[in-house]
Amino acid sequence: MSNGSVRALESKAIWNHFADLNAIPRASKKEARVTAFMNAFGEGLGLPTHVDHAGNVIIKKPGSKGKEKTAPNGAGDVRARRTRG
Repeated sequence: MSNGSVRALESKAIWNHFADLNAIPRASKKEARVTAFMNAFGEGLGLPTHVDHAGNVIIKKPGSKGKEKTAPNGAGDVRARRTRG
């Protein structure tokens, strides 16, 4: 699907951000441009944003009023977990 097709999807605001992100070349070990893009995105929203020692961009958004302690989608910790079996 082309970026033009993506931009036509609903909700346009979300898909436009995705298309902007998708347009940035990001070969392995050459992620500086996408890191800068995501860092500016978080800061532009006024959210606490930082890049860790590994180059991960962390953007934190407070929970909605009354839902501050609710896990996203009831999933608990949203980081990937290794399963046994």
